[in-house]
Amino acid sequence: MYLSIILPNGNPIKIPIIESHKFCFTNIFLIDTGLYSENLKEKVHISIGMIDNLCHEIVYHKHSELNYEKMIDIVVSTISCMLL
Repeated sequence: MYLSIILPNGNPIKIPIIESHKFCFTNIFLIDTGLYSENLKEKVHISIGMIDNLCHEIVYHKHSELNYEKMIDIVVSTISCMLL
């Protein structure tokens, strides 16, 4: 799974989301993009949890009353707002 982010300069990036790489994910933002957000490591940790939960819901639960495409949009939007 990838997280697509549009950087403030308008450039899109895709970052693989893997639990063991969450601090590498943080370093990509801090070093490669120059993006800084207060409490970035904590925000990345929360983001990984949201993505993990979303994936678990999609793979294992499949509730007929939930719109999973909308859930994906909400998670991406929430993470983007939190990190930028």
